[in-house]
Amino acid sequence: MPVISFSGEHGADMGGPTEEFFHNAIASLTRMDPLLNIQLFGGKQGHLVPISGVDAVASGCFQMARKLVAHSILHDGPGFSGLSPAVVNYLITGSLEKVKESVSTHDLLDVELKKLLDEDVCSFITNQLYGYTLI
Repeated sequence: MPVISFSGEHGADMGGPTEEFFHNAIASLTRMDPLLNIQLFGGKQGHLVPISGVDAVASGCFQMARKLVAHSILHDGPGFSGLSPAVVNYLITGSLEKVKESVSTHDLLDVELKKLLDEDVCSFITNQLYGYTLI
C-alpha cells in the first residue's frame, strides 16, 4: 500500500489521503494539463473518448494512465468511469464490428460535426416517415 502525504498537511495515511490522491489523479485524465498542454480523454461523462494527439501518444501518457487506474483499483481506489460504450466494447472485445453497434454521435468531440450529423439523421428520418427517399 502506498503511503501518501500532502505537503503542508500532517497526519498518518489511514486510507483517506491515498483515496484522495487516486481520485484527483484519475479526475485529471479528463482535464487539459497546463504544463504539457495534453488532455487524454474528452467528451461528456458516459461518452468519454481518448484524444490521441501526437504528444499524448509519444510521451507515454496513455501507458501512465493505464498504470494509474490499475494501481488505484489495486489499492481500493476509484476506477476510471464514464468511457463511451464504444470504447468499452473495443477494450473488451478488440473488435471494430462490436464498436459499430454502440457508437453514437454523443461520442464525437467535434461539436460542429456532431450537429451536422444530428441534422442529417433527423432529416433522413423525417423524409422516411413522409415517404421521401434520399438518393
